[in-house]
Amino acid sequence: MRSISNNLAATSPAVAALSPSVAMSDGRPEDADERRWAMDAASGSLAAFDRIARAYQAPLMRFLNRRMANPADAEDVLQETFVCAFRKIGKYDPRWRLSGWLFAIAVRQAATHHRRLRIADGAPVYDRASDDPGPDAMAVVQDEHRNLWAIARRNLRPDQFDVLWLYYVEQLPMPDLARALGRSRLTTKVLLHRARQRLAKYLSDV
Repeated sequence: MRSISNNLAATSPAVAALSPSVAMSDGRPEDADERRWAMDAASGSLAAFDRIARAYQAPLMRFLNRRMANPADAEDVLQETFVCAFRKIGKYDPRWRLSGWLFAIAVRQAATHHRRLRIADGAPVYDRASDDPGPDAMAVVQDEHRNLWAIARRNLRPDQFDVLWLYYVEQLPMPDLARALGRSRLTTKVLLHRARQRLAKYLSDV
């Protein structure tokens, strides 16, 4: 199991005590099972696609709840992700993990959603949380000092948050991670390194 706390602690001792919950949920399908489901779904089996949706609804929603500005947006993007996956299931390459393919769609759908919701001055809704929070928001900010992922969401770029989450929480291997992010393996490794450095720097200053 990869530990983001250990990696950050190696970069900055100030974060050694932080231990976010990164355990994967039980019951994830085996690679052979998901490949069979994908092939059956591509052949027109709605039952097979339903198994895919049920298997990955929880991990996708967990990611999107952290990634999006609010639960309603996360739910919208989840639905858009599955609609897109259903339409494109015939293009899935079984050489790669189905989970990586689904998260690639979710990342793209989240980015598209953010672009649609840009506010008048051009700043994305993703960044609104940093502007003059009210009393309820201030309580959230105080709690964030005990929640590494909440801190990461507020202070990292979306692509930096994505690479950390997909690597540490979803445990995607580097080839699948690179494909999910639409990058080469080298640039994905660089992105991961810089995201860890940036998060460690912020945490060492709080």
